[in-house]
This record gives sequence, structure tokens and C-alpha cells, in this order.
Amino acid sequence: MRLKYHRQLSQKRWQKFTFAQQILMIGTELLRAEKRLMVGDDDEARRCYERALELIWLTAMTVDRFHRRRELLRFKEVLLQVYTEGITEAENRQLFHTLILMSGEAWRSLNPIS
Repeated sequence: MRLKYHRQLSQKRWQKFTFAQQILMIGTELLRAEKRLMVGDDDEARRCYERALELIWLTAMTVDRFHRRRELLRFKEVLLQVYTEGITEAENRQLFHTLILMSGEAWRSLNPIS
């Protein structure tokens, strides 16, 4: 797959990030999409989803655990459906939470124990 938005990012370089870091970077794109949806910029929200899909593809190619790859590819299917059909801010937020729950480390980084 040829990357459109992350041309400088190779699979080898992406592999150097932990799974949690990869999940958080994908999540960043979903948060950007949510902000764009809030102001009615659907075109930019779609570009955020395109960037997230690229990162999901890279992650799926580098992840070494079958169950993680399966969950990630299922998430990609849902995100593709959202990309084609549209989404609300609340649905986007739910997708973000679902993604973050794929990595305990990512979840803990966003929900530190006080």
C-alpha cells in the first residue's frame, strides 16, 4: 500500500513504536476528526479518518499477535463504514474509546490513577 498522508513513515520506522504508542497516534486522528465534526467540517474529518486508516494499516502489518491484528482489522472495517456513511461526534467518541481499550498501556496513559 502506498501511503498518501504518511509518505515519510515506513513500516520499519512504525514498528519502532510500541503498540500503545501506535494506538494513541491512531486515536489522535479520531480526536482531530471529532473536532472537525464539531465545527461542521466534514471534509477535513474524512481526511482525519483517511490518516487513521493508513496508521491502522501500518499497525496491522507490524503487530505480532493474531488477536490484536484481528481486533484492529475489525476496527478498520467499522471505521471504513463510518467513513462511507458518516458519523456523529458521539459515535466518533465511542470509536475512540473502543480503540484505546485495545491497549491497556494506552488506556492507562489516558486514565492515570490519582
